[in-house]
Amino acid sequence: MSMLGGLFGAKESHPNFERITHALLNHLGFTTAPPPPEVLAILDQMTPREMLSFDNMHSLQGIQAVFKSKALRANLNQESSTITITMDDGEEAPADDAPEPQEAPALQLDEHHARFHVEPPKAPVAVMKTGPAAITPAEESVAAVPEAFSHLEAFEQLTQRLMDLLLRHGRINTADKDVLKKIRPSDYTIQGRLSALERWKAELTRRVRGLAVPKTAARVALGATQSGAAESEESLAKRFETLQLWISKLIKTMEHEGVKFHNKPMWLPH
Repeated sequence: MSMLGGLFGAKESHPNFERITHALLNHLGFTTAPPPPEVLAILDQMTPREMLSFDNMHSLQGIQAVFKSKALRANLNQESSTITITMDDGEEAPADDAPEPQEAPALQLDEHHARFHVEPPKAPVAVMKTGPAAITPAEESVAAVPEAFSHLEAFEQLTQRLMDLLLRHGRINTADKDVLKKIRPSDYTIQGRLSALERWKAELTRRVRGLAVPKTAARVALGATQSGAAESEESLAKRFETLQLWISKLIKTMEHEGVKFHNKPMWLPH
């Protein structure tokens, strides 16, 4: 917390640097040393579109490329897992800034081994699927998502950012966050993911302190559900709409109580 240089509560705030710090910590597990004033001045001028690069990058090489485009350099200290942002002087970065990938061992064949016949790989064996539980995360990401749920993945990522913010301001403790992080979908269908988000909402409402979390009435289409049958897309869309409305009111309540949340997503209801 001290490494952030008193960003919270300070007279002069640097939301861009704060957002970069959170991205490096959440995606890569690195802390960020306070940069010099000339670096902060460049970071403050970065546009929201440029800041999205830090939310989408999940590798040190990708984030270093973003810094380089702004004439900055990210120097990594492996021992302390700390990244220092400095001005790029045009010189080559030290070789130990990032671990170099080790070359995979290769199988070398001499003339004696050349007589062995190498059989080409056969077609992959089809895996039997017994139901929704057999769907893997890779398959789920490839499947087309209805337009009403185009922001579902962004909503799931938003819950992680809110937990980190509430933890830093003492609204929840570490044990609360550990419980909330363990709430995961039972399957990778939209219905399963919405159910997990609703459980997360209920647990957060019960555990958060110092905030009067607003209540929202569930908006479910009449006749959308039947006993033992899957919900219709319209009913699921109403459930997701209710979650979006609730989290929008939660952010407004947080800001009213002095917990600043920068860069509220444009797709949330206002």
